[in-house]
Amino acid sequence: MRQLPLHKQWPRHLQCKAVANGMLISLILLGVLLPYGTEGHTAQKNLHQQQSCDKTRRVFNESYGEISDGPSGYNYTQDSHCEWLIKAQNDSQYITLNFRSMGTECSFDYIFIYDGDSFRSPLLGSFSGKTEPQRVVASSGSMLVLLYSDTNYVLEGFKAEFAVSNCPNNCTDHGKCVDHSCVCNANWVGDDCSQDACPDGCGQSEGRGSCVGAQCVCSSNYSGQSCSLHKTHPVANEWHWLSNSKNGLTPRATHTAVYFAPTDSLYVFGGYNLNKVLGSLSIYRFKTSRWENEWGVSLASEEMQSIATMNGSARKGTLFREPSEDTLGMGIGREPNFFNNFIFSLADNKTGPFGAVYGNNSRPTGRYGHAACAVSDGFVIFGGKLAGGRLSADLWLYNITENGGTWSERALSSAFQPPPLTRHTLTAAGNYMYAFGGALENGEFSSRLFRIQLSENASSEQWEEVFPRGGKRWIFD
Repeated sequence: MRQLPLHKQWPRHLQCKAVANGMLISLILLGVLLPYGTEGHTAQKNLHQQQSCDKTRRVFNESYGEISDGPSGYNYTQDSHCEWLIKAQNDSQYITLNFRSMGTECSFDYIFIYDGDSFRSPLLGSFSGKTEPQRVVASSGSMLVLLYSDTNYVLEGFKAEFAVSNCPNNCTDHGKCVDHSCVCNANWVGDDCSQDACPDGCGQSEGRGSCVGAQCVCSSNYSGQSCSLHKTHPVANEWHWLSNSKNGLTPRATHTAVYFAPTDSLYVFGGYNLNKVLGSLSIYRFKTSRWENEWGVSLASEEMQSIATMNGSARKGTLFREPSEDTLGMGIGREPNFFNNFIFSLADNKTGPFGAVYGNNSRPTGRYGHAACAVSDGFVIFGGKLAGGRLSADLWLYNITENGGTWSERALSSAFQPPPLTRHTLTAAGNYMYAFGGALENGEFSSRLFRIQLSENASSEQWEEVFPRGGKRWIFD
């Protein structure tokens, strides 16, 4: 049985999409060992096309080109690694990578892509398997691509085309490039003007909504990007596009999402964005089809960008970065501006524009791989992995009905505590919440079952272990 590298000891659902930061150390060492070669001469290019890459590094300075593991019809080399560094003329330009073919051993051989010229740069994505990745864009003026293969069997590898432009995706012919930023034509939005501001005309002909101010304003019974979801009589077995990453919620994985019927809202907490652990609470309001933070402030990126542009701080999507823990997850960047000052004042005072009290100073730290479930007055989260790598066993209640939303830690006086867990489940049944399974700090998987009953008197809450009758207790290692 093969011993997995550190970056592969991850949940199965992440292994073909994301990697752990533990891979960075080994990759930095690899960078010292591999010599750089610069593409440019025809002879060098012909030689590259005739052989598979194997522990090589190549630099591309052209505005357009192709990278691949080797010639078509041949597999990449096993137990190897290859690197490609694509450099623009300056750090204000964008590099776009489009995959034309993809085939690696799923969960064992990976392609890593970084927004920069080193493995300390932000990770844009890691890809494994036979599904062609979506378009990848680097905004730093450099893009580093790594192919890693283990000692087992290999597949056909990948081919991808890159292009350097002054604006992301050349504004997709739906706008003009001005000072490395896209100024979109009417009814087009997004960093590269690729998104229809009012898809399907907001269903105006069917009375679902109308396009107002480059966005859909839905009728009272509809929700979503194109006002396609009927709130009381939805069509079964259909997907509806409710939102995208430009509407406020930043991309993430292994977060929790809980729907709370009394407020007709979806509550998303925590997660991991491939580079840092998140601790923000974002709320999608079906009534208004928009994302908010827990203080009721809209997370719409377009709104934040327009405010930042007024004082010239909207370069390279600064405001779109996921907030650090010291900003309390409010979806704003570090650069000072009027909007930041207003939000910090709001957070410090814990009051809204009309004097309502918002929350308290106690809140869970950022985490991912935790579990959550809805309860009568809000939702509960339990466990998860923290930024330092330690697992958690704390239990938190977000009371939606109290003071506009209040965090409180529960079961602090419990005589018995479950072990720290990640990737487990949390399910409400009857008057209890049940936590089952997950991974322990030593890497083993748990088959134990725990339960707890919330009470108005938090000091009386007690965890207990449940021993099911019949069946077997499994120990996984």
